[in-house]
Amino acid sequence: MDSKTLAFTHQFIPARAADAPTLLLLHGTGGNEHDLLGLGQALHPQAALLSPRGQVLENGMPRFFRRLAEGVFDLDDLRRRTDANVTYTTVGAGEQRLFIYNSGDGYDAARLLLSDVLSGWARDLPGQLVIGIPNRDFLIAFSDANPEILRAVAAQVQADAAQQQYGLTEQLFTLEQGVVKEYSWE
Repeated sequence: MDSKTLAFTHQFIPARAADAPTLLLLHGTGGNEHDLLGLGQALHPQAALLSPRGQVLENGMPRFFRRLAEGVFDLDDLRRRTDANVTYTTVGAGEQRLFIYNSGDGYDAARLLLSDVLSGWARDLPGQLVIGIPNRDFLIAFSDANPEILRAVAAQVQADAAQQQYGLTEQLFTLEQGVVKEYSWE
C-alpha cells in the first residue's frame, strides 16, 4: 500500500499477527504521520498501524478539519470533506421513523455536526430527536415519542459501540436550539 492508494500521506505498518487489529492513529494540530507510531506500538505491539497526515493546514500545521476559530469547525469544509451529498436512508413513519447514515466513508459520525440536517429531521418527527453514533461509520436518528423504540434502539447503539469496529460511544445525543447535546432520559 502506498500513499497514492489512500490519497493521504501516511505510514502503514503491517500487523505482526494475523488476528491483530488495525489501529488508526490521528495526530493533533501540527503533528504528522510519524508522531503516534511509537504510541501505537506501545498500545498494541502486534497491531497494524495506519497513521495518516491531516490534509488541512492551519498556520502551516497539518490537521484533519478546518477551523474558523479555536473550537469552531468550518462546517462548509466539513461538508466537503464528509461529502454531504452522501444520501441517508429513511425507514418508517411518524414515531417509528429512523434516519440512518451508513455510507462506509468513515465520516458518518462526523455528520453529527451538521445541525441543519439534524434540524430538518427533527421537524419530521414527533417528540424529541435522539441521535446515536455507536461507531465512526454509523449515525442513527429517531424520535423518543415511543418509549419501546427508544429503549430498543438505545440498547442496539450501546451494543454496537462495544462490539463493532471503530466504536465511539453508547451515549445518545439530541438537538436543542441548533446545538447537539447529550440526551437525558426522562
